[in-house]
Amino acid sequence: MQDSQKRNGANGKGAASALIYNLETLARVLRPVVTPERLLGWSLGIVYLWFGALKLANLSPVLELIRRSSPLLAKAPFYNLLALSELVLGAMLLAGVWKRWTAASAVMHLIGTFSVVFASPQTAFRPGFPILTMEGEFVVKNLVLIAAAGTLWLLAGQREAANSSVSLTRQAVLSEIPARREWTEELRGGTSMTGPQ
Repeated sequence: MQDSQKRNGANGKGAASALIYNLETLARVLRPVVTPERLLGWSLGIVYLWFGALKLANLSPVLELIRRSSPLLAKAPFYNLLALSELVLGAMLLAGVWKRWTAASAVMHLIGTFSVVFASPQTAFRPGFPILTMEGEFVVKNLVLIAAAGTLWLLAGQREAANSSVSLTRQAVLSEIPARREWTEELRGGTSMTGPQ
């Protein structure tokens, strides 16, 4: 009996080890293609496309929430513009274009949606803070989306800063080339580096 328990325990450990090994192998294969930045961008892009499409088709369950917190946004032209802006942001996040601008726009949009907590606290909390309603839970989860979009914005900013510093370094090196050529020509011509004596 003890032997079979030991075998089952060993098999369980072996299966867990094999699973971990297989997941690590998969991660190694996917890492060049699926970077953390792309994963965040794609997941946010899918959420934006999905939510925007539901709004545009008038099938979104958040229309009532928008009516309670921002009545103007729930009206026809503004609601459609909101849907279209979500679709555009989603497509840009999926495509990975204009990363810094897109991420900053997503952060501002998500902060706007999170503002329901302040604009309509009776919708987010019942009977009161900190007890969340279903709508409140839906809105508070936007903190994770804000963090994801903020991370994309910071990463895009770091890349721009790195690219500009490389560009500045390249310009500095290129600007030194004429001076170095003159110095080299002076040495070849036998002119003293210290000048005439």
